[in-house]
Amino acid sequence: MNVYPAGIDVEMHTFIQLVRRNALAAVVIGAALAAAVYFGSQRLPERFEATATLSIAPAEAGGGVAGVAFSAPRTDSSAYVIVAESQTAIAEALSRTDLTPIDTAAVKDAANGLRVSVSRGNDADLVNVTATGESPESAAGMANAMADVLIEWDRQRAESLLENAISALEATLGAEAGVVIGAAEEAARTQQFERYQALLALRGSATSSASYVSRAVPPLEPSFPRPLFFAVVAFITAFVAVLAAAVIRPAVADRFTTGLEAADYLEAPVVGEYLRRRTTEVDSKALRDAAAYTAANLIRTESTGMAGHVVTVASPRRSEQGPSFALGLAVAFADLGKRTVFIDSDLRNPVSFMNLPRKEKGVATLGEALRRGTSSFRPATLKKGITRLDIIQASVESDDATVLLARGMPGLIASISARYEFIVVNTTPLLEAADALSFIANSDDVIFLLDAEAVSRQDALVAARLIRNRRSEDFSIVYTSKARTSGRGRASRRRTKATRTQLGGWDVAPEKGTGLSDRSATERIGEAPKTPQTVVTKT
Repeated sequence: MNVYPAGIDVEMHTFIQLVRRNALAAVVIGAALAAAVYFGSQRLPERFEATATLSIAPAEAGGGVAGVAFSAPRTDSSAYVIVAESQTAIAEALSRTDLTPIDTAAVKDAANGLRVSVSRGNDADLVNVTATGESPESAAGMANAMADVLIEWDRQRAESLLENAISALEATLGAEAGVVIGAAEEAARTQQFERYQALLALRGSATSSASYVSRAVPPLEPSFPRPLFFAVVAFITAFVAVLAAAVIRPAVADRFTTGLEAADYLEAPVVGEYLRRRTTEVDSKALRDAAAYTAANLIRTESTGMAGHVVTVASPRRSEQGPSFALGLAVAFADLGKRTVFIDSDLRNPVSFMNLPRKEKGVATLGEALRRGTSSFRPATLKKGITRLDIIQASVESDDATVLLARGMPGLIASISARYEFIVVNTTPLLEAADALSFIANSDDVIFLLDAEAVSRQDALVAARLIRNRRSEDFSIVYTSKARTSGRGRASRRRTKATRTQLGGWDVAPEKGTGLSDRSATERIGEAPKTPQTVVTKT
C-alpha cells in the first residue's frame, strides 16, 4: 500500500515513480546495447587521424619589402581553406606522398578524408590541416603534404606579386627615359628607381607568410572506431530513450501511471493500490493485502453494531480485477469476523462459481431470487476454518438484466441487510450497461476499481461522473496495474498439476469436496487450522 504525504506535487511524484519503475529496465537495455556496440564496433575497419598546424604571420610594413626576403601581403585566412579543397591542391599533396597511381577516385577519397579549419587571432591566424588515413603514417603524411602545398602556394603568391611589381616599375621607368622633368619629378623617379633596385635584389627570395607551428605525427591510436566511446553513447542514449518512452507512453495511451495521479485527476481518495503480475493471478499477495487494507479501513470508519453496510465495487470497463477484488474484499471482511455476503450482480458476465450445488433445494441464483421477489432462498455458504462467507451467485440474464436489477435489487438488499454486517456487491462495468446505476445510490460505500491497463483517463472520468450523478457521497479508488516482473511461485506451479477451477478468480481445488485453497483468501487474523476445508451448507 502507498501512503502519500500531504501537499505533494502530483506531476513530479508521477515522474519520479515512472523513473523508478523503469530505471532497472533502462539500465539493462542500455547495458545490452552498449555491449553490442562495443564488440560490434571492434570489427569495423580502423581509421587514423593526424593534424598539422600552420601560422599565418602578418606581412611586414613597407610594401612587402622585409630585409632579405619578400612575403606577400596578408590575405583572408579562408583563402587557404579554398585552396586546400581544390582538386589541384589535393592532387599535388597526393603526389608528395607514396600513393600511386593518382586518379579521380584517389583524389575523391583524399578529399573526403581531409578537413581544413581556421582559428583567427589578433596577431596571427592558425590553419589546422587534418587528414584521415588507413594507417598512422598515411594520415600524418597526407596532413604534412597538404600543409606543404599551402606553404608553397603562399610562396608562389609572394613571388608572383614581386615579379608583377618589378615589371610595373620597369615599364614606368622605361616610359620616363629621355623625358625632361622638373626637380620634384626627378626626386620621385629616383625613389622609384631605388625601389626597383631593392625589388631586383629580392628576386628569387620570395617566402611564404605561412609557417609550421607543429607538424603532423603518426597517431598512437585510431580515431575510428572508438568502442568505449561508442558504448558510453549507446548506453546513455538507450537509458534516456527508455525513460522517455516510459514518460511519454502513458500520455499517448491516455492511461494513469500511479494511484496518486488517478486521485488527483478524478478528485477522489485512494484507499488501496496494488501491482499485479503480468500473468493473471488473482490469488496474488498484493491483491489480498489491498483487499484486507481496504476492509480494515471500512470497518474502522463504521460505528459498532451497524448492520447491512453495502459496499459496491464498480469498474468503468470490464477487467478481471473488478470481480477479483470484490470477492477478495468479501473474504477479507469474513476473515475479520464480520458476517458477510458476496452478491454477484453482473448478470451479463457472471463470476464462475463451479462445484457449488446450484440445484440444491433452497439455493438460488441472483436472477431467480430477483424474479421470485422473496427472501426465502438460501445463499451458498463457504467455510474455511472459522471463516464463513455467503455467496449469491449470478446467472446469465442479459435480456432483462437492467430492469430486473432496478426492480428487485433494492428490495433484496433490504431483506437481507439485517442478517449481515457487510454486503459486498460486484457490478456490471459502468460504461457497458446501466445495471449498477439503479442501486448504486443506496450503497454506503462505492469502491471505484481502476485497472490502469484496461481503463483510459476519459473512460474513468465519465464513469466517475455517472457515480457522482447518482449519489451525494463520494467514492473511493482502488488502483491496480501490472508489475514489471512476472512468474509463479513454487507452490503455485505445483498446484497446476491438479484439477483446478475458478471461484471468481480465486483458486478452488476439489480435493476432499469443494475446497478454498490457502492462497485464495486474505491473510487471516489469528491462527488458522493447518488443513482448512471448505464445505457448502445452507443457512
